[in-house]
Formats: sequence, structure tokens, C-alpha cells
Amino acid sequence: MRNTLLARWRAVPAPIRKSVVLTVGLTLLALGGVLIVLPGPFTLPFVIAGVAILSSEFVWAERIMERGQQAGTLAKEWVGRVPTPWLFVIGGWFAAAVGIAAWWWFIHRT
Repeated sequence: MRNTLLARWRAVPAPIRKSVVLTVGLTLLALGGVLIVLPGPFTLPFVIAGVAILSSEFVWAERIMERGQQAGTLAKEWVGRVPTPWLFVIGGWFAAAVGIAAWWWFIHRT
């Protein structure tokens, strides 16, 4: 079934296929950009999905996707080298900073 759908999608003329991919990909990127400003935790999945969709047809998006994958691999390797107790310390500091910032914002927003 998957190969049939992929073959049918590839049979669509390139200008139409690229237009659809561009519209869907840019819509997801725009939604991710809006979610950066609006409160909500789901910014990154929309941006990643937008770039992934765009990379299926555009070389420039494929390069962005490859750089992101390389950065993810480097981050994974870096985290693997950091001792576990330090990860808990860094996570605790980060959680405390977010908590203090939220408390400060809540107290001073009036």
C-alpha cells in the first residue's frame, strides 16, 4: 500500500507536487513560528515536520535537515559523555531558573 501511494505521489507532475509540498511545509513552519510567540509546548514538532516535508522536494531544506540531524547526533554524544549526576544538577538548575522566572513574571505582571 505504501509503495503504491508513493508511486502515485511521484506520478504527480513536479510543479504541482512541489507546490503542495511548499504549501504544507511552509504552513507547518509558520505554525511553529506562531507557537514560539504564543504559550504552548509544541513548537519544535511543527518546525521539524515542516522541514522534513520540505526536504522531500527541495535541496535547501534537505541540507537544513541534515545539519539538524548532525547537531542531534553531536548533542546525543555530548550528553552520553556527561556524568549522570551532572545531568541531574544541570536539569535542577534549569528547572529552578524556569520556576523563578515564572514566579517573577506572575508576581510582577500587574
